Amino acid sequence: MMTGSIVALGFLIAALTLLVVETIAEAGVISLSRSRARLLLSHDSDNQKAQRLNWIVQNRERTQGSFAVGRTLAVATGLSAGFYIMVAETGFHWESVVGTGGVGFLLIGVTQAIPRRLAAISPEGFGLVFVQMMDALDSLFILPSRVMESPSPLQTTALMLT
Repeated sequence: MMTGSIVALGFLIAALTLLVVETIAEAGVISLSRSRARLLLSHDSDNQKAQRLNWIVQNRERTQGSFAVGRTLAVATGLSAGFYIMVAETGFHWESVVGTGGVGFLLIGVTQAIPRRLAAISPEGFGLVFVQMMDALDSLFILPSRVMESPSPLQTTALMLT
């Protein structure tokens, strides 16, 4: 295995790890309703995790935007690294490209299905276990998310003209 392939393998593992973590965090936010989060907080108002989980769920749109940035980064990085490894090791053949895409598609599907199924079983417990991870990911990707959601000067000018 060439040095470039080893570096790409590191990127692939990091991207897959980020995708798993992002999917777990997103599943926790999606599966827990706002009313259930408030109810959980009302039972134990001094619980820091319940307070933070309630805040995350109440601000779901903001949180989902930052999770989407992380997930997109993970998928793009993982597929790019996978394609690089396949082309570097086997040469460019359509079979290897299609095979890498197919394996990537299956990995993404399985990676997203398992945490969502687990979160659906017990949304409150799932959310309380992973609330710190959700908070960390939200903090990590909030700036790029806000920049992408902010209107560009061109959009602002067009809105003012109408």
